[in-house]
Amino acid sequence: NPRGNPRRPEGGYTNIYEGPKGQERLVKAVSSGDKWVTQYFKGPRGRERLVRVHDLLDSTNMYFKGPKNEERQVRSVSYEDNVHYYEGPCGEEYVTCVETPWAEFRMFDPPERGELFGRLVRHLHQQLDGTVHHYMVPRNDRDWDYDRCVERTETTDGTVEHFLHCPSDECFRFRRLVVTERY
Repeated sequence: NPRGNPRRPEGGYTNIYEGPKGQERLVKAVSSGDKWVTQYFKGPRGRERLVRVHDLLDSTNMYFKGPKNEERQVRSVSYEDNVHYYEGPCGEEYVTCVETPWAEFRMFDPPERGELFGRLVRHLHQQLDGTVHHYMVPRNDRDWDYDRCVERTETTDGTVEHFLHCPSDECFRFRRLVVTERY
């Protein structure tokens, strides 16, 4: 796995338990050495499942769902507040969407086996004035290219404009208005 395994990074751990003697359950595992990872667990004794991993080196929190030893990553939040959403079974998770704190969303197709990201198929961006830009790529295009995408712009006054981005011989791309609607 090129991303490493946050469930079992190398190095030792100090386990922290809660509960009365004989009924203790694992709630936290703090790594020793140079990994600086803390794992958080929930569940009854013997069925504690991983719910969160905090990596102190890059200040990332990774969130998990699923029963013990089948936990799959469903979300991660970076120190920049970028949120990655994941799908896929345990150990084969891939990114489906990235959300930034600047009201930007990127959506991806499922990737080739073993890859973390698939092909970018949609990019949404909301400006401060409330205008929302949707960039969509036709499914038959192999790679993302703003020069071959459709843009849908929604303004706060209810106007929706559709643009076709056209390749150009110039050093810049241009967009051609296809249709305007009002709601």
